[in-house]
Amino acid sequence: MRVLIRRLPERDVVPLFVFDAGYDPVRLQKGLEGCRAQLLVRLHSGRTFYADPKPPFKRPVGRPFRHGKKFDLKDPSTWHMPTCEHLESTAD
Repeated sequence: MRVLIRRLPERDVVPLFVFDAGYDPVRLQKGLEGCRAQLLVRLHSGRTFYADPKPPFKRPVGRPFRHGKKFDLKDPSTWHMPTCEHLESTAD
């Protein structure tokens, strides 16, 4: 993708790369750091995410928690309220 981006003529429109499930969105994003590009990656329905852990109230004994609340794409009961939303309208 980096080679393709370098070959594209300079335009106001940022190129958009679309990937199906199975690609690692974090790895793709890190590989394109510093490039002028957008990524859209479909997530596999079995993907699970975790919120940041809550800070400990007392002096922790042992290792601090690594993960917070579970967010499972296939289980709506684990979904939390969104922190932000994005809505965009185009003239087309």
